[in-house]
Formats: sequence, C-alpha cells, structure tokens
Amino acid sequence: MKRNANRSLERTFIAAISQFAFCCHDAIEKVQNTTNLPLFCYEHLASANLCTIHINRVCNIFEHLLSQESPSPFSPKLQSFNPEEVLSGIAKTLTDTVADHISVKIDLCPGSSCNFPMTVDMEKFEFAFLNLLYCSLRSAENSVHKSTKISLSVRELKDHLQFHIKDNGNFVNPLIKENFRVGGRPLSGFYSTRDTMVSFSFDVANKLILDMQGTFSYKSLKSGNRYDITLPKFPKDLPDAVNSIARYIPTIRYFNELFLDIFEETERKEDTL
Repeated sequence: MKRNANRSLERTFIAAISQFAFCCHDAIEKVQNTTNLPLFCYEHLASANLCTIHINRVCNIFEHLLSQESPSPFSPKLQSFNPEEVLSGIAKTLTDTVADHISVKIDLCPGSSCNFPMTVDMEKFEFAFLNLLYCSLRSAENSVHKSTKISLSVRELKDHLQFHIKDNGNFVNPLIKENFRVGGRPLSGFYSTRDTMVSFSFDVANKLILDMQGTFSYKSLKSGNRYDITLPKFPKDLPDAVNSIARYIPTIRYFNELFLDIFEETERKEDTL
C-alpha cells in the first residue's frame, strides 16, 4: 500500500509539472500571436516556448516509466513478434511522422535476416527503441549531410537477439559516452539542450532495456553512431505456453510525443530564415 501511495504522489507531481508547462506554453503563444515586439523578443519567447516542450517530453517519459513500474493486472503480458516486421513498422511509422519536418531516410540494413521471434513487452521495447532513434535524429543537427540516414538491423545470436541502429550523424558528446560507461549522472546544467536530452534518452533506454533483461551499448563509428540492444531469446518470465506471433501495431502516440521537441525546433529555424 505504501508503494502505491508513493506512485500516486509521483504521478500527481509529474501531472502538476506538465500542467504548469502547458500554462506557460499557452501564455507564451498568446503573447507571440497578439503583441508587436522586436525580433529578439520573439526569439527569446520561442526559446522559452521550446523549454516547455522539453519539459512536457520529460514528463511524458516519466509518466510512462511510472506506469511500467506499477502495471495494472490487465496489462498485456509478454508477446512474440517477428523482429523484422517490428523494425520495418518502426521505420515506416517514424518516416511518416517526421516527413514534414526532417529529411531522413530509415531503412532495414540489406542482408539483415532474422526469423526467430522476439518475445518482449512491446511497450518497453518500443519506448526504448524510439528514445535511441531520438538520439540519432538529434545527432544529425548541424551535420554536414543534407539528409539523415539511419539503418536498422537485427541478428540472431546463440541465446540472444541483437538489434542495431546506425546513423550518419555527428558523434555523441564523449562526456555522455563516458558518463554512461561509468554510471555517472546524466548531463545537465550548462551543456547544450541536445546533449542534455540525448544523455537523458540514453538513461531512459538503458533502464527499459535492463528491465527486459537485456543490455544496451553505444559505439562511435567512422562516420556516425551505432546503438546496440541485446535481448534474451527466452526471458526468465516467459510463459510455459508457446506464444503465437502477434502483429506489430505501432503506438502512434509515442512517435508523436517523443519527437515533438525536434519538430518544434525545426519549425522555429524555418521561421527565422
């Protein structure tokens, strides 16, 4: 009972912050739309408004994590999916979601073939995977490439399935990589917004992957980044009965919420050109 009371307090706390962020967002937009101000004032208002978008994203992520830690008895159990179908569905849905905002091409890596079913809590897997794709899109900022290219692949190991995300973006800040390696705190304070949000997304993805009895690793490539997720073929809490392969249906809400701040930043840059 005490644990449930703590969860209720935490959710109330997160909901309150989200509501305050919404009020700030609404007030800023009203000023932007009704007042004649110097250009630099509009730029500062846009920056403040973007902060409310970041706050809302963080609140949404914490709300998801809290719901995962105290699941309802009616929550779906582990399900089995075709891993290639999942990657294909994620690639198409994210491409469709960002098409009006970012130039990106997401493909399945040629030669990637794995028919062994992945048995996971799909909400956790999807949320973790999208947070890493968020890092890929963030790494494309100020890149020399006109278009962001991301390749997704999965391969079968003896006892595990290993998923790879590769991009052609700028390297992740070495401080993020080192902090993550030694288990340090996520970057904050005087670091850039991009680095702060990438560091946060690293920790969110890692927590969810650990919850799925898996491991997460990052590696900088010659011309980009690689994020690896390794999951067990047979999770410890796998039901005795064999699960039939389920159809993967993307959670559109996750795609819209997790990348909203990137969309807002893109529109802001376009408005200043």
